[in-house]
Amino acid sequence: MIKFSDPSLTHLSRYLWADKTVHGLAALEKTAVSLGTQIKLLAYPVSLDYLPVSGGVEDIATNAPLSADRLLAQILYSFDLLSILLLYAAQAIDLRVQKNKMLRLSSSALNLYSRIRDKVGFIEADRSLSTDLSVINQLITNWDRNCH
Repeated sequence: MIKFSDPSLTHLSRYLWADKTVHGLAALEKTAVSLGTQIKLLAYPVSLDYLPVSGGVEDIATNAPLSADRLLAQILYSFDLLSILLLYAAQAIDLRVQKNKMLRLSSSALNLYSRIRDKVGFIEADRSLSTDLSVINQLITNWDRNCH
């Protein structure tokens, strides 16, 4: 995502700005980095942090419920992060097509791009992206249902 925002790598505008934007997708970098950090912190193995249980008789406790809760949180944060990445990708595709009308996507990429753009439009002017990200998140978390 950070590479998407780097004109020296993409030859696109910084933060995938459109002509009428001031901020583009810049603010989402902070959110994405925060989500990535949360996912990493949740990966810490809680099974290593235990105390003797059953009156000191059993010295192994897996903390399985906590591990399961953390795994679920990682999955949910991952969908949030993926939603940001997909918004970046769709915006980059649109900007690239503006520069090169001959650009063609693979059928798989076109399918995903089209599903996103059916729900979330090109970011021509600065706006809150919360709703867009929520819509993309719903699209990918319900992918099987949305594809049929």
